[in-house]
Amino acid sequence: DDGTPDCADGCPTDPNKTGEGLCGCGVADTDSDDDGTPDCDDECPDDPFKTLRGICGCGEFDRDLDSDLTTDCIDNCPGLPNESQEDGDNDGVGTACDDCPEDGGLQIDDGGCPLASTWISDRILLGIRRGGYIPPERYELDLTATLVTATLGLSETALAPLGTVLSLNPDVPLGVPTEVFTTEDLFGSITDTVDIQLFQVTARGDGTNRVDWRFIVSVTREESSGTVRNTFDGTQTGTITADGTIIIWQSVIGFKETCTLNDDEFDCSPRIPLVPTSNWPQGGRWTLS
Repeated sequence: DDGTPDCADGCPTDPNKTGEGLCGCGVADTDSDDDGTPDCDDECPDDPFKTLRGICGCGEFDRDLDSDLTTDCIDNCPGLPNESQEDGDNDGVGTACDDCPEDGGLQIDDGGCPLASTWISDRILLGIRRGGYIPPERYELDLTATLVTATLGLSETALAPLGTVLSLNPDVPLGVPTEVFTTEDLFGSITDTVDIQLFQVTARGDGTNRVDWRFIVSVTREESSGTVRNTFDGTQTGTITADGTIIIWQSVIGFKETCTLNDDEFDCSPRIPLVPTSNWPQGGRWTLS
């Protein structure tokens, strides 16, 4: 019903066209960015300066201002010629323009020097605990991505099922065994002490986005039925996003050791492997705070 009889209509089933035009029947010959190329043939229909995505994609010029044969959008030193694109510390800033060429990090400044960072975890630090701990948790790292202080997911509300909260201290410095809470009910008291002996996050240094988290953490629970210490020792591996703001953990290797206090000495059971969903959190994500 476009007013043109089918015998004279180049697009008899398209009410908006009587001829195939540039894009064919059923597709309008629209040029959204007015660059002279119809959208159907334009890889960048909203970019008037490009009709092909090129190296940098739509909306960004494929230019090489320092003439080192590497386009600026993928050049690790876009303002300084460096044909080799060498990046000795694999921090994304080329050695030629890196103010700290031997010191990479999870977070770096514009000059390539490491920054301290704080991460929010959607999992608890230890694998399986008997209540009281909930995510999120907060980990403050120094320039070398070593833990300064972990703020555990503890609150009076979360601890309420264990009894009345007598003390609460969720902040655990690296290397300082910390009594994080004590509760009390009709059956006695419960006290947890957390000791973070090792907590180090490192980039692989192989040009990939892989990161490793090495940890040794123990929690000792004292209650009327006895004292038990669980130690988690392992390495978790994951990937960090290109913008350095999210780490997604994917696999873990290591072991858990459970020890029971008898006559002032701990008797330890054989170590068992860390297994996601069994004695270690499945996956998990850290987000830069």
